Amino acid sequence: MPMAISEGIQTALVGNTQLITLLGGSTAIYQQIAPQKDATPYVVYFISGGGEDNIAPKDSVDEFYTVYGVTSNDATLAGSISDEIRDALHEKELTFSDSWKHIKCNREQSLWLTEHAERRTFYSAGGIYRVRAVREP
Repeated sequence: MPMAISEGIQTALVGNTQLITLLGGSTAIYQQIAPQKDATPYVVYFISGGGEDNIAPKDSVDEFYTVYGVTSNDATLAGSISDEIRDALHEKELTFSDSWKHIKCNREQSLWLTEHAERRTFYSAGGIYRVRAVREP
C-alpha cells in the first residue's frame, strides 16, 4: 500500500501548477530524499508512521506522511511552498492506481526547520499528513 499512497501524493503535488511555479517550473518532487547535488527549491515526502489498522474485514491503512519544501536562503518561499503543498493535499481526494480507495487526507501537524550547511541557510516548511485508505475487491 505505501507505493499506492506515494503515487497518489506525487500525482497531487505535480498537479498543483502553483507549486510547480514556486519550484522554478520543475517537478523537483522526491520520495524519501532529494539527490545530493539538486538545487533548491524542491519538495520531499516520505512515510513517517502508521500502517495497517486492522479494524475492518477489508484491508485498510492509516498512515502519516511528512511532506515539505526546501529552499536555500529564502524563508518566505519555503512558507509559500508549504501553503501550496497544503492546497494540494489537505481535504483532497488522492488517486490510486490500484484497488485501493482513498478515504481521507488531512494535514495533522505543521513543520518548520532551519539548518545551516555549506555557508548557506536552508529552510524547510511543510506538514505531516494523515492518509486513510481501504482496499476494494
